Amino acid sequence: MDVVRGYYQYVNGRLENRSTVSYPVDSWEYTKKGYLLFEGSHYSEIYYALSLSDEPEHTALRVLPLDETCRKLNRAYLLPVGYGGNNLFLVDWSEQNFENLNFYDLFDRFYPDIYELPVPFEANDDSGVGAVYRISAEMFEHVVEAHFRIDHEELRKRTTYIPEDQTYEYRPRGFYETEYPDIPYPEVVSYEEKNDGSITLTVNAVYPEENTSRAFTHKTVVRPLDDGGFQYVSNQIIFPEVGFEPWWHSEVYLQAGRSKQTGSTAGNLPVTEHFPQGPPYPRIEPIQDTGKVHQTACQWVFICMVWRLRAVVFNRPLLASSVIPSYSIRIVISGFLPKRRHFFKPTPLPVSCS
Repeated sequence: MDVVRGYYQYVNGRLENRSTVSYPVDSWEYTKKGYLLFEGSHYSEIYYALSLSDEPEHTALRVLPLDETCRKLNRAYLLPVGYGGNNLFLVDWSEQNFENLNFYDLFDRFYPDIYELPVPFEANDDSGVGAVYRISAEMFEHVVEAHFRIDHEELRKRTTYIPEDQTYEYRPRGFYETEYPDIPYPEVVSYEEKNDGSITLTVNAVYPEENTSRAFTHKTVVRPLDDGGFQYVSNQIIFPEVGFEPWWHSEVYLQAGRSKQTGSTAGNLPVTEHFPQGPPYPRIEPIQDTGKVHQTACQWVFICMVWRLRAVVFNRPLLASSVIPSYSIRIVISGFLPKRRHFFKPTPLPVSCS
């Protein structure tokens, strides 16, 4: 049996095929959650040059019908955020305790929805310098408070706030915070409407790359608003009981003018007004990060190559975090090679059968 899968992308409002992969099935499984999982491999010149093996492939097809309301709730509240580049659904938090949330990543995620424009604050082209901005409190708080009930004092405690000029320090994700692209995707499997108007969503993380339809499960509470908007109220990981390690996720910290990833202190440059294309924005003041980079781009590319060679030697994860500063790759310290992941491969659209 062969699996034929296409990769599609929207171009000018039309869905166009970018590439097609066909591979023989080595194994398949029907899960308790109603998914048919396929695993196989196919020959790729690029992959073979890096790993001396065929490129592995995984496909997940939902067979068991899913309630249409669950699908709508998923599209409205879960899929726009997902599990990449933020930790909204990866950690436990509530309106009584925002400690685990990274509001900088959430600012990146929600800014395009609020302003209908891409985030204009870019990382420095020089991988050895981290671009740090000062964003007006009006802008930062407007974006965050659109989806969270949090007062200004609490938000400023969880971020780097500069009271002298009423700005927030902000550093966009850069070269060393890049995350692995093939990650789980959320699927709402049940919901409960509460008397207070909130909705409790039970969500499974479907992870084809790991051959599982339930990598972890979380309960997310949302609060629809009268104006058509909504707020996230809380999130709790409920499976597995011992917790789940989202190995692909790389945290970004910037507190008290100091980048925890590089250990460097940001020095102020002369104030420069920057107005991105589009509506007038409050002042954005760039700050220079004088920290030295611990790994060069060449070293990073070599690490990517070594990452993929794991298939030749070990078929198990021997991972240790924080060996490479500011990057999510885990490098082996008690073995030879880390668990194989696919870099530079397009992420397929989730496929489901109802």
